[in-house]
Amino acid sequence: MKKLLLISLLCVSTNQTIHAMDWIPTATKAVAASTVKITGVAIGILVSALCIRQAVKAWQKRQAAHDCFATLKARTIDPAKTVILWDLHGVFSHPDWKTILSTAVRNPANVWHALSHRETYRTFMQLRKEQKMCFEHFFAELTRRVPELTDSALHAQALVSAQKADSDMAALFKRAKTGGAHAHILFTNNGPVAQEKLRTKSGYEFLGQYDHIFTCSPDDAFIAKPHPGYFTRVMNHVKKTYPNAQTVILIDDKPKNIYAAKDHGIDGLVFRSCKQLEGELAELGLLHTKTE
Repeated sequence: MKKLLLISLLCVSTNQTIHAMDWIPTATKAVAASTVKITGVAIGILVSALCIRQAVKAWQKRQAAHDCFATLKARTIDPAKTVILWDLHGVFSHPDWKTILSTAVRNPANVWHALSHRETYRTFMQLRKEQKMCFEHFFAELTRRVPELTDSALHAQALVSAQKADSDMAALFKRAKTGGAHAHILFTNNGPVAQEKLRTKSGYEFLGQYDHIFTCSPDDAFIAKPHPGYFTRVMNHVKKTYPNAQTVILIDDKPKNIYAAKDHGIDGLVFRSCKQLEGELAELGLLHTKTE
């Protein structure tokens, strides 16, 4: 969005520069100026639309977070009979922009070749519609359909999977782990190969503290959240492994996943920030109190 704003400002300055160039024929100058002006206006409209869309999404997320927390707060929760499901991306990790930019700069042609190919969009939309949006599966399917994209897809996959662990969330999880909840399960749309790579990555040491980790499995055709089958799979595990569990809570940054989980008897907390989640877990009695 910031780039679009910069381009819009550039169009304005370019328009002024064109008018200042006396050596350009008047007719050519008028056409060029009009083209630049129209481009600037179009980008301005696009930026406005994106800003409105982001504002609406932020408001919807705040409302969902408020409603979900209010629902849980109105109930009596026994930590010893509570299982917490944790999302990974968007909660414990966020885009590593330094790595993303360096990857794109080192391999611009390969990244662009993979991301701009028409089959990339078709594959993405198909898997998204089927709720199998696991990037590990996506790139494997893309290279199966277009073998010549194999090398380019590897660079593009490195770009989209560049995530940096949030140290504050890792510390919060450590407190939640000793807060009394019966079990903590990682519930991610990562594939098994990508998840295994994270175990050896700096900042992801907390992954070894989960009681169980669910990934998008090839045995289940890589179905991902919010596919009903994924929630059925994890709930079958919870009922079998923790038969006395009375409350199952999903912590996720996407409200659509929280709403989908409710159909399977799973409550939810919409993640917006570490501070917000810390306060809500503390009020629910699911967080170990800090000691000075």
